[in-house]
Amino acid sequence: LGKLAQAVKFFESTGLLKYIFPEIQALKGVKQNEKFHSEGDALRHTLMVLKNAPSGIESQLSALLHDAGKASTTELIDGTVHSYGHEKVSGEIAEAVMRRLKFDLPTIRKVRTIVENHMRPHALSDAGTSGIRKFIREVGDELVDAVLDLARADELGKIPQGSNIPGLK
Repeated sequence: LGKLAQAVKFFESTGLLKYIFPEIQALKGVKQNEKFHSEGDALRHTLMVLKNAPSGIESQLSALLHDAGKASTTELIDGTVHSYGHEKVSGEIAEAVMRRLKFDLPTIRKVRTIVENHMRPHALSDAGTSGIRKFIREVGDELVDAVLDLARADELGKIPQGSNIPGLK
């Protein structure tokens, strides 16, 4: 496990997580769609994503916070768990957490952009050239790799592992 994943596990086991990262503690017990996430609740998934994310502060914080919005967006619809819009809410939470921790504005903006766009690469294989260009234009050249890295870590951090992110096949 990476250092941040180890720290989060330590904070959880000692009861400190609710004081340090209450937004992450809130993921404990949050159900996920078993078709895509048989590994367990959103907290367990987050720890698995952290393990698969590249090192570096922006990558690790993006992985930690990428699903923070699931605590407030997850609902059961016709017997199936959905977390519609969780990436946007997760981006807002990421910004709030990082402001609380006194990160600089450029880092906050990068992490928020990465988190808010982490679901988009899942559709890139069907997007065609114009869809890929739009993704790059909207995310920005400097963050494309970071978004793809988080999407890959997200795919690798679940059971069954997915492979629909470009470069994973």
